[in-house]
Amino acid sequence: MSALNALIANGGAHIIVDGAGTMFDKFRAHIHKVYALPNLNAAIGVRGNYNLLQSVFMIAQDFPSQKEMLANLPDRLRYKFKWSSRISQVAYGFDLVIAGVDNDGEPFAKLLASIDRPDQPRFTFVDIPYMWSSPDIEESKLRAMGTSFAANPDVGAIQLVDNQRKHGDVHVGGFVQIMSVTERGITTRVVKRYPDTIGTAIDKNSGLDPVRSAGDWRQ
Repeated sequence: MSALNALIANGGAHIIVDGAGTMFDKFRAHIHKVYALPNLNAAIGVRGNYNLLQSVFMIAQDFPSQKEMLANLPDRLRYKFKWSSRISQVAYGFDLVIAGVDNDGEPFAKLLASIDRPDQPRFTFVDIPYMWSSPDIEESKLRAMGTSFAANPDVGAIQLVDNQRKHGDVHVGGFVQIMSVTERGITTRVVKRYPDTIGTAIDKNSGLDPVRSAGDWRQ
């Protein structure tokens, strides 16, 4: 597992992820953890085993409308993963975020997890009213980063994932990617790349120079 974040700001819903694929505490590959669902005017971000990511995405895209996806996706995921996720959280545990814009033009974000959490039974959607992050970030810092994102999305996203890289209890790296859903459609971009080397452990303190502008990080 690595970084997965959701935010509602600037008239849209946004998913922010890193791009590190790790195994046995080493950086193994750059992978994509967020996927566009243009026919549903939504995007999906998943935090978990890479092979599981692909399976979850295939299930999520198999709906004819956004309304049907939101109504039926939890049951579809529960049917497929309810036993395997209990047997092995490493192989089958996941967090999933759906971000989109509804038929009234209102942005939304929802969270679903394969494990029980306080006030959230497994395989049920809960609304994200403003912002959610994993690994967790102190509430005051999270709100400050949300404000920064609203002013400059690229810089805010970098600050958020940099914090998770340095202080989180999981491996965060590869790159920082934003996927945004608005009434006009879906856009995505990589706003930072980390100096991680495949086959070696991720250095949590590397690549954390002060952010000046997103252009400093693009290659």
